[in-house]
Amino acid sequence: MLLNTAGFIILVNGEPSGFFKSLQGLRQGDLISPALFILASEALSRGLNHLFSQNPDMFYQTGIKTRVTHLAYADDISIFTRCEEQSLSKLVQFLDLYENQSGQKINHSKSFFTLVRRPTSLPIESNPLQASTSSVFLSHILELH
Repeated sequence: MLLNTAGFIILVNGEPSGFFKSLQGLRQGDLISPALFILASEALSRGLNHLFSQNPDMFYQTGIKTRVTHLAYADDISIFTRCEEQSLSKLVQFLDLYENQSGQKINHSKSFFTLVRRPTSLPIESNPLQASTSSVFLSHILELH
């Protein structure tokens, strides 16, 4: 049930010390919560696919035809893009928009960049899964707040 009539009392040292009404959100453990999370995750995935389709220069370069934009599991997502200022700027703008629209927030303390470089001693044909020197692996942990 969406919260719009629930009230809460705060206990401080075991004593009630305040009352407030909830204006939005879900109760913890509400059965609709996983469905809403899946809808928001689907929006993120489709949004990333659209961003990359509109900006093909952002694709992570693997040396093979398969193009990977992101991989997701539960509330973790790994985003693959080129390590260029324009690509990273577009990605950050998209993630900011997603945060504002969905209510999900990126946990910056659990987010990181990993630069991937192809060894110069191996030609890309003999090692197709290695990325070009201008690719970046970006991992973000999304958490509901």
